[in-house]
Amino acid sequence: MKIRFLAAIAFLCVSLFLSFYFLKNTEYIPKDAIAVSNHFLRLLITKKLKEAYSLTNENAIVGTSYERFQKKSIKN
Repeated sequence: MKIRFLAAIAFLCVSLFLSFYFLKNTEYIPKDAIAVSNHFLRLLITKKLKEAYSLTNENAIVGTSYERFQKKSIKN
């Protein structure tokens, strides 16, 4: 009984160690966010500002209206 208990604890420890090691060395790449940002940049490059503005969160940084967004994107 004692050997089974020790074997179970050892198995659990090894499993936890391997899972933590795997998670530590795995790089997360947010594919959806990268796709949306690339789409946004393509829209800006092709001057499709109306569609690009629809992808923003419409706050003060990008412009609270489409006209402000147009002015800011034309400046840069």
